[in-house]
Amino acid sequence: MIRREWFRASWRVPVAAMLAVAGVAVSLSAADDAVSDLKAAAAGVQSKNEAAAIATLKGLSGRLPQIPDYVSWFRASAEFSAGNYAAVSTALEPIWAQTPASPLIGRAALLGAQAFGQTANSSSANTAAAVSLLRKYYTVLPQPQGDLALAKAFAAAGDPVSAAVYAQRVYYNYPAASESAEADTLAASLESQLGDQYPPAMGDAMLGRALKLLDAGHAEQAKKELLALV
Repeated sequence: MIRREWFRASWRVPVAAMLAVAGVAVSLSAADDAVSDLKAAAAGVQSKNEAAAIATLKGLSGRLPQIPDYVSWFRASAEFSAGNYAAVSTALEPIWAQTPASPLIGRAALLGAQAFGQTANSSSANTAAAVSLLRKYYTVLPQPQGDLALAKAFAAAGDPVSAAVYAQRVYYNYPAASESAEADTLAASLESQLGDQYPPAMGDAMLGRALKLLDAGHAEQAKKELLALV
């Protein structure tokens, strides 16, 4: 299961930018109070006052018809933070339905999958739903978070081979990212589980990882990995 503490830490990063975009999108003066309420609700989630945030956000969709996706995102975020995982999927529905596609759709897919993951141990349908959601919106998932989420979802769904493939994508393609270490740990566990069935990493992927480390300024680590390849 994905810890709510991790979610709160990752959720804080885009809040200011999201609210800035929302403020630009809603240019009508009549909506000023509604935007203020949206900001207050976002602050409520960050201060762990989720109940008040959810109550405010439930009444905002009709008051901010220009940005229903932002309202939906913050409500889903509040529901997740409060532990109301079953409510997250419903809260995200306006984002899936929006045309043209919302700029939040990739983050929403990650959040929806994380919510499914919280109850994965009690329902195989939830693990399948998480995989399906991430695959459906794969092209817009933020990376490497998207590949790591898929690796975890496949592992929970009982598909360790696919889980290994996506864990390797994170480890070899994003070596300087914080997700790389977690992907490596997951891959090691999957290798132990699969034995000879574990999909081996290709030489070009290993070389690419070393060169990416070098480009990112991790010269010593890159040197170790290049020597190991030799």
